[in-house]
Amino acid sequence: SSYADSLSDELLARRPLRRHHAETMNAAVLEMTGGTIGGNDLDFFRQTFGFPFNRETVAERVEAVNMSQAFLLMNSPVVQDLVSANGGKVATLATQVGAGTITIDQAVTTLFETAFARTPDANERQCAMDTINGAANAREGLEDVAAVLMSTTEFVMR
Repeated sequence: SSYADSLSDELLARRPLRRHHAETMNAAVLEMTGGTIGGNDLDFFRQTFGFPFNRETVAERVEAVNMSQAFLLMNSPVVQDLVSANGGKVATLATQVGAGTITIDQAVTTLFETAFARTPDANERQCAMDTINGAANAREGLEDVAAVLMSTTEFVMR
């Protein structure tokens, strides 16, 4: 038992991360924002995440991870307009916070549960609260938190 205890910190496993496919990323962004990507924006989003448009061969899907994907999630109008849209998920949460029907802490938990299917740990919760407290208002702070969550490896990888 003492031998096993001494090795507990040394036993490591490796699980290679793989990026979600375009369809999964589209669904995840829509779930986080409550919006819809359509038209040329949808084509751009799908192309960026390797969607196979012609489907002539099985191996046509592009699995490569590239900077365009990160930039699209971090600061592209395609995604950021959905985050800040009136009537979107973040706006609805901010309205509920303003009306006093939920707390800001509950709004943060909702964003984490939507993004990662888990609640935030104490450090994550504190970082989110610091971001919201540093913003001009709750809505802008929640928009920043939502945008950051969608830019994380945990959101993009499986």
